[in-house]
Amino acid sequence: MSTAMVLDWTTIEPPLSPAVSLPSSEPDDETHPDRAADGFVIKTDSAASADSDASEDRPGTIAELAFRVPTRARHFLGWRAAVLETAADPAPETSDFAELAVPGADPGDDVLPFVVESTDEQVAEARRFFRDAKGAESKAQKSRARTQSRVFSVMQYRKNPDSGVVMLTQEQIDQGIKTLGGRLHKWAYIWHPYDRLVEVEESTGEVTCCGVKGLHAHMVLWIADSDGPRPSIRTISDAFAIPSAVVRTPKETTADDPASVEHKGRGAAEKAFYDLCEYLPHESRGSDAIPGIHQQDRHYLVDKTQPGKPGKYQYGRGRVVANFAFGRELDAHMATRHNAATDGGSGAKLSKLYQAVGSGSLTLRQVREREPAIYFAKGTIAHLQKCRDDYLLRAPLPPFRTNYYIGGPARTGKSTVAVLYAETLARQLYPGLALDEAIYMVGRPGVAFQSYDGQPILIWDDYRPLSIIEAIGGDVRQRDSIWPVLDIDPKRVQVNKKFGAVSLLNSVNIITGIQSYVEFLDGLAGEYTDKKTGERVEVEDKDQAYGRVPLVAAVTSETIDFYLNRGFAGRSDSYQDFDPVARIRANMGRVIDTIDALPTEAAKEQFREAAGARMLGGMVQAHLDLKPTPAALTAAEALAELEATTTVEGPEELAAEALANDSATAAEAMVAADERSAQERYACADGPAWSRNPFVPEAQPEMARYRTERLLSHPALTNTINT
Repeated sequence: MSTAMVLDWTTIEPPLSPAVSLPSSEPDDETHPDRAADGFVIKTDSAASADSDASEDRPGTIAELAFRVPTRARHFLGWRAAVLETAADPAPETSDFAELAVPGADPGDDVLPFVVESTDEQVAEARRFFRDAKGAESKAQKSRARTQSRVFSVMQYRKNPDSGVVMLTQEQIDQGIKTLGGRLHKWAYIWHPYDRLVEVEESTGEVTCCGVKGLHAHMVLWIADSDGPRPSIRTISDAFAIPSAVVRTPKETTADDPASVEHKGRGAAEKAFYDLCEYLPHESRGSDAIPGIHQQDRHYLVDKTQPGKPGKYQYGRGRVVANFAFGRELDAHMATRHNAATDGGSGAKLSKLYQAVGSGSLTLRQVREREPAIYFAKGTIAHLQKCRDDYLLRAPLPPFRTNYYIGGPARTGKSTVAVLYAETLARQLYPGLALDEAIYMVGRPGVAFQSYDGQPILIWDDYRPLSIIEAIGGDVRQRDSIWPVLDIDPKRVQVNKKFGAVSLLNSVNIITGIQSYVEFLDGLAGEYTDKKTGERVEVEDKDQAYGRVPLVAAVTSETIDFYLNRGFAGRSDSYQDFDPVARIRANMGRVIDTIDALPTEAAKEQFREAAGARMLGGMVQAHLDLKPTPAALTAAEALAELEATTTVEGPEELAAEALANDSATAAEAMVAADERSAQERYACADGPAWSRNPFVPEAQPEMARYRTERLLSHPALTNTINT
């Protein structure tokens, strides 16, 4: 085993633009209902990787690791996929726009975001347009650009409809987000390529499509409240290199829309931000709106006072790129919006909250914080808890699960390493969740999941294989009960809690213990040394256990060594070998003492965040890369692959195979009989000379030749050869 290398992981940075609502599949671009009208070519992650430099997401220190796992491994985390436009802007391929559906809608939320690809000339052209527009501003426009706000919305066309000049590129959006950096609390944007131009027949009210609106983008920005003075329209305009005229404040948008509400006082920025976010996918509104994909699913959240607009194509929420859980947080906002309740007063409001909690749109904490008067009303908490428990029993499972084991002697800081790693993962993977909403510390057997509320990261502190079985309520004599909990392809597992049960929805297990990783994984497989007899109990196949743990760590008082499972790295057919990949030199005792010495919980959290990023940032990157994204297939390609790898045998083929097996068995029986006959004829004058002692060395060639001749002459074997 080679020596582990020492690495400094302080340079690890996440990619710029994670989109939390990233779907796991995309519509077939040939069968999309609007494919003929948009001219888009949709590329998968694997196709796009050939056009981009993968090193942008891979800092130099990671490149030095002893393993190279696939870089595109982020669909399960919600990273933005590559959905690229062709070099030209989309041009309708049909002259009969009336054939297009109005308003038109994506098939669901599981669609990919659009990213518009530009040439260097187009990027330069857009920046020249911005400079010219800024230089031509009037005095009134310059005065307006000094208006300050915490929330802004942006709408800009890709090209000027009259001159054809490029006004907006994806590069401007990315650069603007990077420029504002830490000042941005939350942001979201979407490209709109499918919006309709419509004509309405006055006599019948019938709506007909007469064209497609130009490609444009919408963006919503929320600036952090604690970062000094509020920014101005000019701040946003310069950051994104877009004219100040297309940057608007909530006060301006509500003035133009009589149905909207201007929020004031506490929480105004948050409410205004989500009101503007709600517009991004154009979800159906009103009883007279043409039903889309969302009205049926979230009808109780819809603001029925707002009219539908038939020209607005309804985009799946997966089209939105955001730095937070867009769909979940938007639903939570819609559920607590007072003007969205049906005209039924407080009873309808309470019913809406129950439905939102039962569907997973709201957590109990969100109801408590946003609607304290309703939450603390007599009898409400108990029913809200039942709604939450019902959701947790049926909530969707994560696409896959990753398991880690951290082992080492007592008092070396294993638990602290586990917490630091869990918190660093949570901040990266689940930025929209508080740490206690993302991480659950499993209790001792008997009360292991008493407070579990669907957290995606579980820490099993100081657990052995048998105690894990006890914690989930299994029988320690039936070791198979542990596999579903550690299954990398999650299955629904219900565990008991007081007055009910709950499904485990975690995507990460972090287990700590005093055993070495070899002892733990052997014990997991059922192999152990009996303490009373000293006998070793062995199992035939340990891959059942080893194949569930891709990364392990060994902690000492001065170092943390990380090892990668060779099977997961594609280096071996066996999962029982590990390669050392990195070593962190750190005195965990001093780290723990430092945390204990800090006076406030805020200071402790700040230190843990910095320490986790410095010490364990590289393992977070490794986590992102552990699960490769399979190449996207069309239905036709999948069927062709199935056809090439599958054969179907009928009765005749099965009968022939059975006959061949019987013939081979008969031939083997004949050889055995011949050998017995040779032994019986030993020392007999009528047998072959070699048969008088067929087992001496000089007799072996004659014996082999005789057996071959007999086998080839046997009719059963002849039939087998012919078959």
